[in-house]
Amino acid sequence: MDEKKVYTCEEVAKILKISPLTVRKMIKNGQINAIKLGIGTKAPIRISERELDRILAGGLETAGPDAKQVEKPLPEAATKPKKPKGS
Repeated sequence: MDEKKVYTCEEVAKILKISPLTVRKMIKNGQINAIKLGIGTKAPIRISERELDRILAGGLETAGPDAKQVEKPLPEAATKPKKPKGS
C-alpha cells in the first residue's frame, strides 16, 4: 500500500521559508489546496505531498481551475456611517 504524505501549515512554511500565517493566507486565497480536518477555526489543516510538489515546481499562481478568489461585498454595517457616541 502506498503511503501518502501530508504536511501541516507549519511544515510547509518551513520548507518554503515563509511564515505559517502566509501559508494560511495562501490557502484562503486559493493559491494552495488544503484539507481541513474538522470544522471550526481551530480545525487542523493538511497539505498533500502532491500539492507541495506543485508549489515547489513554481505553481503558486492558482491552485487549479476551480480556485478563484471571489470578492465578497462588505456587510451592510460596514458601509453605513457610524453615529458618534453621545448624540
